[in-house]
Amino acid sequence: MNFKKLVQVVNYVLAKYDYRLNYTKLVKLLYISDRECLDKWGFAISGDSYHSMKQGPVLSRLYDFILEKSSFCASAELAEWKCCFYRNRWQMFLW
Repeated sequence: MNFKKLVQVVNYVLAKYDYRLNYTKLVKLLYISDRECLDKWGFAISGDSYHSMKQGPVLSRLYDFILEKSSFCASAELAEWKCCFYRNRWQMFLW
């Protein structure tokens, strides 16, 4: 996974929604974008791995960053993530 690219893609999507978006919708949009890019051009945007959840597939590391699961994320990357974005209950925001 390319962390810098993931941050840029999240920033891009949040910009399209006035820097405020339900994080579930964000995760689903990025999963769909990743799969479409993989099908069309043969590579994924984020390089993240996919994980099957009850409510559908997600980008695994992106989901971990959003939920701030420190056991799954490198501490430096998680700290950088927290400097860029924050989550208030169900919404993702850009600082």
